[in-house]
Amino acid sequence: MAQKKLRAANQQLLDIIDFLPDATFVIDRGGIVIAWNKAMEEMSGLRKEDILGKGDYAYAVPFYGVPRPLLIDLVFAEDRDTEQKYEYTDRRGATIYAEVYISGLYGGEGGYLWCKAIPLLDSDGNVTGAIESIRDITIRKNAEEQLKYLSLHDYLTGLYNRTFFEEGVQRASDGRFDPIGIIVN
Repeated sequence: MAQKKLRAANQQLLDIIDFLPDATFVIDRGGIVIAWNKAMEEMSGLRKEDILGKGDYAYAVPFYGVPRPLLIDLVFAEDRDTEQKYEYTDRRGATIYAEVYISGLYGGEGGYLWCKAIPLLDSDGNVTGAIESIRDITIRKNAEEQLKYLSLHDYLTGLYNRTFFEEGVQRASDGRFDPIGIIVN
């Protein structure tokens, strides 16, 4: 009876992970994939049946084309080389956040991803695995770039605008380029 309840609880947790809107996967302490949700299947193009039970960084292949450590692996040990492959990383307690651009995503179109990884603990507080959640932020990043461009360029001509000029004057007057003069013809 206890075994049956345990299996039911395990299945319920797997169903919850599968339902999450962000691409999410779980590995055990040995780096073996033990959960891969539907959103992860859509993002990576790799079916759950083809990745469950695999190790040796197989979960990185859909993103980078080669097996290599990802953010989730930083849960187990610090690795400066892996951390430097992300544009941004931040550790807050046991949680690790990162942002990265992956050129091979979506059939070569590329995309920006926001990732979060945390350790999985047993009832005694021992690390038994890790979970990583990945969100596609490409639309947001593209909108930010467009807003940045529009803040410094004229909408009609595409030429630099007064804001760009004033920021340039401000940068030039910080003491590094004194004295400065402007010649207008």
